[in-house]
Amino acid sequence: MGRPYGSGRVTCESRISIDVRRWNREGRLHAGHSFTCSWTFGGKPFGSIKVRTEADAVILMYRARSWGNAEWKSVEQRVPITWTACHLGGRRPWFICSVYSDGRYCGRRVAVLYGAGELFACRRIGYAATREAAMAAFGKSWRRE
Repeated sequence: MGRPYGSGRVTCESRISIDVRRWNREGRLHAGHSFTCSWTFGGKPFGSIKVRTEADAVILMYRARSWGNAEWKSVEQRVPITWTACHLGGRRPWFICSVYSDGRYCGRRVAVLYGAGELFACRRIGYAATREAAMAAFGKSWRRE
């Protein structure tokens, strides 16, 4: 984790993330399994989530707080998973971004979800959340023009 070399901007890549391809390679996507996913930063524990798998989704369970809020709250986020056939056999898993942004359901099929505020979301939602958090830190309201 961390910022890209030479950049002072916070990006999605500098946030915690989950990768459905990795979990599939590790055999973690079978219905009824539970496991913990954790991150480190500078060699020290940085965060963790509990994951419970279903036939067509994963349930992410963790504690989070909003930007500038001192109180932590428990979050349980259901992330649907869809599968596509590969040309040479087998199948590939994808997360479906289950976050609403600007009143609309995202629904994008992605391999990686990023910690975007209180929820894990796709890159598009993650960048919007990153911009909004940065503007809130300076006491300004963010809007598209």
